[in-house]
Amino acid sequence: GTPVSGRGEAALEDLIGMFVGTVVLRTDADPALTFAQLVDQVRDRDLSAFGNVDVPFERLVDALQPVRSQAHTPLFQVTFAYEYIEDATFELIDVKEFDLPLLTSSTLPAAAKRQYDLENVRRWSAAIDACDAYVFVTPEYNHGVPGAFKNAVDLLGPEWVGKAIGFVSYGSAEGVRAVEQWRQIVANFSMFDVRAQASLSNFTEFAPDGTVVPGPRRAGDLNGLLNQLIGAAEKL
Repeated sequence: GTPVSGRGEAALEDLIGMFVGTVVLRTDADPALTFAQLVDQVRDRDLSAFGNVDVPFERLVDALQPVRSQAHTPLFQVTFAYEYIEDATFELIDVKEFDLPLLTSSTLPAAAKRQYDLENVRRWSAAIDACDAYVFVTPEYNHGVPGAFKNAVDLLGPEWVGKAIGFVSYGSAEGVRAVEQWRQIVANFSMFDVRAQASLSNFTEFAPDGTVVPGPRRAGDLNGLLNQLIGAAEKL
């Protein structure tokens, strides 16, 4: 099912309130159909369903009397909602391009007030400081975060503070243990880490040449991550 909103009657235009209903979307996944035929069927049935948005969901449930369960709503088990988010731009920042040193400065980054000794660290600082939120793309090494990446994060301080962050991980166990460690690390900067994440398996989602071959669920995982991240960044 999916939520719908709007005022289909002129008499409702002057009323104050939120007019939202629920439309049930049904389709038959017939194995004999081609993918194109299935898409056409879904489109036709969805358009037909949207032609009946004025029928209250509760009235439909009363008329059909479906078997009720506390495990899901009546008539459908999955809710689909489209969220349109605009004015978000993305930039790829590659740690490797900055040739960052090990943290050896006698002044802690948190106390350096963005005044760093080395030019490449200053460039790194400016690149990170310019962003409102982050997606860390992280591998997992020996059940933990990669040392070079951790060092790059440790080289800075106030640039990270109070911002939103999400994670895309990869590894033999999809990198989930690295992400859990990252969540503890970024908490020290009072960062807001969104719960949605995308995790890739070294064994099934990478070609021999290193090309990423994401599984069928990854697009949805990444979309959920970005929606949460952008929403969080707008509120912080």
